Amino acid sequence: MAVPFTTPLLLGARARAAARGVELLLPNLSGKRGVYVLPWSGVQQICRPSVHDTLLRERLDVLGSLTPRKLRQISRELAAAGYAGPEAKAAVRRADESDLAMHQAANRHLLLALMRQFRPTGALDTDLEQQGRALIVELAPKFRSDPEALTFALEEMGTFFASFGVEAADRSARIPTLLDQLRELHQSLAAWMPSGPDDIAAGIAQATAEVVAVAIDHGQAILTATRALTNDITALIRKYLADPDVTQELIERPDWVLDGWEIVAGLWSVGGQSTSRKSRLLEIAQILPHFPREIEAWHQKRRLAPSLEPALRVVSINEGWRTGKGSVVLTERNEALRAQCL
Repeated sequence: MAVPFTTPLLLGARARAAARGVELLLPNLSGKRGVYVLPWSGVQQICRPSVHDTLLRERLDVLGSLTPRKLRQISRELAAAGYAGPEAKAAVRRADESDLAMHQAANRHLLLALMRQFRPTGALDTDLEQQGRALIVELAPKFRSDPEALTFALEEMGTFFASFGVEAADRSARIPTLLDQLRELHQSLAAWMPSGPDDIAAGIAQATAEVVAVAIDHGQAILTATRALTNDITALIRKYLADPDVTQELIERPDWVLDGWEIVAGLWSVGGQSTSRKSRLLEIAQILPHFPREIEAWHQKRRLAPSLEPALRVVSINEGWRTGKGSVVLTERNEALRAQCL
């Protein structure tokens, strides 16, 4: 799971549950393939984590199951408290308002799907909420449930679907928006790509663009398959009532496929002209997210592109790049990135 740290050396880090607690996986500090697997005590030996990152790690330890949705919730709480900088604090309110609107839209869609399946000839232009409550009371025995449990199931599934949008035309939810950002990134890389045959950035840009294309390909396919689950709302409800955790994992597959790609898309654009595109490209090449191993079992698409091995290691030219002025500048940049990714 990608963790939105602000400390420069921790950008692109991922977390996983382990017997000894949460472990962090950092891109190889030498710039070669592979990762460092470290406990928090090991992280503190190679860098000085920000207050935001220290608090975020403490929240991870008590989170229980690690999922991107749960991580977004606790990272927004920290941003709302101001630990990720003023831009992120202001962005949280906008993100929460957007999520609430998407949640309400998802709930409405699920209720409409239920009504269309069991009231195909009924009018839907009256009070939808009132009609929905009456239908849930009527249908609860068919699902071997009670109205409260059935209502809660629809509400919870609406929460899960809120990040994706449930209709094909919906491009305003978080995942469709991210896919559009990745398409813009792909086009931007192609337009910017250096033409010089000896320019090492040209090869890295080409390889990066290929991996971004794979992310778009698989992300869109999984998104489409997830939205299709609502086509048979009865089966989906029965599945949830039988095992909520398994159903949640099924619905949240797009989150896992595109986990960490917000950072990549944001890093290319954040900072404007303050840093060169080549510098940002080299940084992106080192933190490109890995795809879940299960992805090819989830749908039939072309095989994944090989992992990109960056040719260069990028650090600040300042000697104090870990703790000095260079680190402060990059931390501020990463806080702006947090605001953009919320």
